[in-house]
Amino acid sequence: MPKVQKSGWRRFLRVLVYLSLILLILIGGGLGIGWYEKKERKERQDAVRVEVEYAPEQCRDTHPLEVRILNSGEYTISRTKFSIIIRRKDHSSNLAAPWMFDLESDRIIQPRKGYGMCFRYELQEKYERFNKLEDLVFEVRNKQVYFQFN
Repeated sequence: MPKVQKSGWRRFLRVLVYLSLILLILIGGGLGIGWYEKKERKERQDAVRVEVEYAPEQCRDTHPLEVRILNSGEYTISRTKFSIIIRRKDHSSNLAAPWMFDLESDRIIQPRKGYGMCFRYELQEKYERFNKLEDLVFEVRNKQVYFQFN
């Protein structure tokens, strides 16, 4: 009996289905890896706290803000960038001078350690009339932490 040849159309569809499945597996794997890396990066960032407090007893009068970087994670910190926001109680406007939006520490901080430093603060010229410490709230925002990976 003569052999019946499969049509080229069927073979094309079969190859197309196999290639589609392989492509879906690759895309799914890539998305899974991307999700996992994003989750890990967020966990590393969340393990680091940056706090600011008006603390003239810890710091000099000219630099009365104490900024603490606390590393409760498993990785060594190589650099920390952050902004200090100053606002009046029950208000949302940022009174801080522009240079306070881009602060940085290159202090290397080991896992489960911390580091404190003192900063001066300055209000924008148009807000200097609000410089009553009992009315000011100091906050850290826009934290970015860089880690050492050996």
